[in-house]
Amino acid sequence: MKGLSLALALLLSTAVFSQEWAEDELFGDGRVWYSAYLYKKLNYRWSVDVFALTAMRSFEHNFWLGQVNLGANYRINRFWTFSFGYGHAVYPYSDWWEDRYEQDPNFLNTIGFSVLNLSIRRDNNIGKWLRLSNRFTIQYYIPRFEKYQIRPQYNVRLSYRKSNLPLRLRPFVQGALYYYYNGVEVDYYDEDFNVVETEAPNGLHRFRVRAGLNFRPFKKVKSLYMVLYYGLNKEFNLEGFGNELNFLRPSEDGERFFTTYRFNNYTIYGVQFNYFL
Repeated sequence: MKGLSLALALLLSTAVFSQEWAEDELFGDGRVWYSAYLYKKLNYRWSVDVFALTAMRSFEHNFWLGQVNLGANYRINRFWTFSFGYGHAVYPYSDWWEDRYEQDPNFLNTIGFSVLNLSIRRDNNIGKWLRLSNRFTIQYYIPRFEKYQIRPQYNVRLSYRKSNLPLRLRPFVQGALYYYYNGVEVDYYDEDFNVVETEAPNGLHRFRVRAGLNFRPFKKVKSLYMVLYYGLNKEFNLEGFGNELNFLRPSEDGERFFTTYRFNNYTIYGVQFNYFL
């Protein structure tokens, strides 16, 4: 019951805060995500999956991110599942990347990052209608991003589990918290802009919430499901939980100021197709 209370508290709090953040960002920075998920059960214990994402920076469909993840899952028992995998993400190369990374672009003019994933998930049915999933994941990026190289995250999802609605409709809501670790070290300043320490921006810095609908678009194709969802991504500083992002630093001549590790906030409009073999 303690785990359920914690999960529900996180979902409720994220829903409230996300509504507040969305007021300024709903139409200002909307990103369109297209994704596909393929799942194959090998036996009672083992399964494998593939996830592919193409994310656009705006409704004008300016390419922002391409990502593919390959994973394997081991079912420990009816509650717990352990997963591990490898992913690769690419971003369009620009002067912004050139100023921050030594990596050169490939022949497609993109810059790539590899990621190793480990996760543990617990699923619980709540009565006859709902399912609660709690998942803890650790991601390791090569090379590291400016803000992090290791990114632990906690994800909670509450979904309708019955198949008695039209189109086998299953609404869901989920929230995630992200911790940044081992990013590129930066100078931190006091009120007079004197350097007081040089450290990585480690800390609890990101929150993401999604709400959507999972349904079967074609009655005769029982293995195919479609997911429509809306999400909010918010970076923040939380006092007592790490170093800051999004703070001012002076130029070398002291006449101008720049923002270090600016918050990356946006809304998500997503479409995903799931196919279960």
